[in-house]
Amino acid sequence: MADGRDCGLTRIDEESEIAFNNWYDHESSCGGHPWEIFRGGNSTHISLFVERRQIGWLLRLAGSSSILVIETVKMAKALYQAKVPFYLQQSKEILRMVTGQDYIGIVPETIIPRYCNSHFPAEDQIIDFMNLGMENKNEIIQKTFWYPEPAVKLK
Repeated sequence: MADGRDCGLTRIDEESEIAFNNWYDHESSCGGHPWEIFRGGNSTHISLFVERRQIGWLLRLAGSSSILVIETVKMAKALYQAKVPFYLQQSKEILRMVTGQDYIGIVPETIIPRYCNSHFPAEDQIIDFMNLGMENKNEIIQKTFWYPEPAVKLK
């Protein structure tokens, strides 16, 4: 699913622990998408990472994009039911998202609504962003919590 950006992972011997360890140590951080298990864009795919720990390996499931969060939850549920130990990245934020208790950050039209965490207080844990746009604009504005604007000092 890494659409050609697997950094050579699909070419190693699947039965060789040595080959995997060697690949992990030297190729896994190549900048590709070797852990992608559900195709999406640069920030919207779902990944199942493996991480070496002192006592073995850890699986880490990541996929908090609003367009794929349901698929991420289904994968987490399947891993849990199969008793496969894993870590769900951004689990608290995902729980709030799927229960409708999250916030969506509204950013100006001049900003692409991705990676906008720095525009909002960290304690609100906003991980999904949008531009206001024209569709349902008045309804969205009525349901929006707006942060106070800092005072502007006039000269």
